[in-house]
Amino acid sequence: MPYKVSHGKAIHVSYSPDEVFARIQHEGIQFIDLQFTGLTGHFHHTTISANTFTPEQMRDGLPKLDGSS
Repeated sequence: MPYKVSHGKAIHVSYSPDEVFARIQHEGIQFIDLQFTGLTGHFHHTTISANTFTPEQMRDGLPKLDGSS
């Protein structure tokens, strides 16, 4: 989860899907790095093209994301 620091304290920041996609367009973001843990707790990440990422995927998750490597 994203945080920002204000007056020495970490404050949780939450963004709606509309805010995320507006920022992707406004800042010209081309790639999105997805970070997650597998069932055994190992950290994984994969990078996808921003133009293939949809609000539905943000809400429902990505189908068949293989984090085995």
